[in-house]
Amino acid sequence: MLTVTLRSFLDRVEWGETFDWDGVTFIPLMVESPLSDLSFLLLPEALQAKKVFIREVGDGVVRELEVEVKSDEPVLALQGTILQGGKQDRTLNISLLLAPKQRQRIPVSCVERGRWHYRRSSPFGAASWTAAMVAHAPLRHFLCLTAHTAYRLTGEIRADQQQVWDEVRRASRRAEVTSTTEAIGEVYRSLREKTEEVLERMKEAGFPLPKQVGLISVVAGEVWGLDLLPNPTVWAKVWEKVVQSNLFGALVREEKERKERENEEAARVFWLALKENEGEVKKSPVGLGEHWLLKSPLEGFALVYQDSLLHLFAFSSS
Repeated sequence: MLTVTLRSFLDRVEWGETFDWDGVTFIPLMVESPLSDLSFLLLPEALQAKKVFIREVGDGVVRELEVEVKSDEPVLALQGTILQGGKQDRTLNISLLLAPKQRQRIPVSCVERGRWHYRRSSPFGAASWTAAMVAHAPLRHFLCLTAHTAYRLTGEIRADQQQVWDEVRRASRRAEVTSTTEAIGEVYRSLREKTEEVLERMKEAGFPLPKQVGLISVVAGEVWGLDLLPNPTVWAKVWEKVVQSNLFGALVREEKERKERENEEAARVFWLALKENEGEVKKSPVGLGEHWLLKSPLEGFALVYQDSLLHLFAFSSS
């Protein structure tokens, strides 16, 4: 039986002053005290410190990777993280808390359709992986919408690979990028200069703010994403990637009427609905903790372990 609820976490969260850019509204989320004091490593820092190793499963399986955690602490891997390396780049279908001192197979989707071989340029060969980016918002949406359907029906966190490839191709077309291997990373690299200009403006405005643990991103009157992490230290390590994820999405979106004045109101309606969303609890088939899968009209999940919220990602399913 649950001893905590989504509302019990959200009631501790306050909104900060918004930041607007070209039809995108960012609303910072703050807390007076951490939502969790659990000690863990983030996947990018664990990879850099060689406390985590990623490998292909056997000769390679598109939908899975093997992760070996060497550290004494668990490792938090965030949904949408772009894993570059191996025989092709992948993205993580859902957030996971990987158990320490174990090998685990993680559910992923391919975001580089035209490559199925190790890169010769990699200095460490097959062992070389990076986790420096988070997928753009619409791609994260497809991961949720399709992987959660499979999760509920079969227990497997398996996204619709064709829809993922279609979104990679659409984003490439919108960004006017041609990649010989159809890699989403090439799209993000082409847009990075524009997103870094916005990040600099946000830093000048004081971001990440003191006590900030998350962000709501609203585009043209629709909530594209809410990311909530357990404490300001963790948020400070990931906030730029989360902001860039939404900026990448905004830069490749199809042309629509801008509705900046409606963004904050849309966020408030979304916030109230999120507090009432009980979700469906599923024991994570990988690693530690459980997933709370949100119910319509919202989409997303919370990763919870030992009554601690580790990651909440939510958006409007419309």
